[in-house]
Amino acid sequence: MIVNKITYKKLMALAGLFWFAYLIFHLSGLFYFHLGEEAFNLYYSWLNNSPIDTILRILLLLSLGFHVYIAVTRQLSNNSSIGTKYKKPYPKAVPRSVAWSGALMLLFFIIFHYFQMHEVESVTLYKFLVDTLTKPEMIIIYILGLTTITAHLHHGLTNAFQSLGLCHKQYNLIVSLILFVVMGGYISIPLSIWYA
Repeated sequence: MIVNKITYKKLMALAGLFWFAYLIFHLSGLFYFHLGEEAFNLYYSWLNNSPIDTILRILLLLSLGFHVYIAVTRQLSNNSSIGTKYKKPYPKAVPRSVAWSGALMLLFFIIFHYFQMHEVESVTLYKFLVDTLTKPEMIIIYILGLTTITAHLHHGLTNAFQSLGLCHKQYNLIVSLILFVVMGGYISIPLSIWYA
C-alpha cells in the first residue's frame, strides 16, 4: 500500500508538471500579443484549427482529472487513517482549509478561463482580450487567478521535485525564480494593454 501511495504521488507530480509545461506553452503563444493584432490572431487561428489543440485539450482534461482525483483521495485517506489527530501543517503552517480553498479557486479559474476563451472566434481574439482585460471585474478575476496559480505552483513544484527525488533547498530558490519569470510573462499582457 505504501508503494501505491508513493507511485500515485509521483504520478500526481507528473500530471502537475504536464500542466506547468502547458502554462509555458500557453505563455509562448500569448507573447504573440506583443507582436500585434495580426500576428496574435494568426497564431491562435492556426493553433485552434490544428490537431495539437484537440490533443492538448484531451491530455489537459485527463491529467487535471487525475491530479484532482489523487489529491482528494490522498487527503481522504490521510483523514481516515489518522483521524482527528492529523495535525501536519500544509504547507509550512498554512491551514489546510486555506490551501484547499486556494486549490478550489484555481480549479474554478481554470474552468472559467477555458469556457471564456473558447466562446470567442479566433479572428477576434486580440480585441476580445483587450476588451476583457480593461474591465475592472475581469482584472480582479485574473489577479486572483494568477495569485492562486502562483501559490499552487510554488507548493506543487517544490513537492514535485521532492517526489521525483530532488530534495535540496536550492530547488526552492529555482522554483521561485521560475515562477517569477513565468508569472511576469503573464502579467506583461495586461500591463501592455493598460499602458498602451
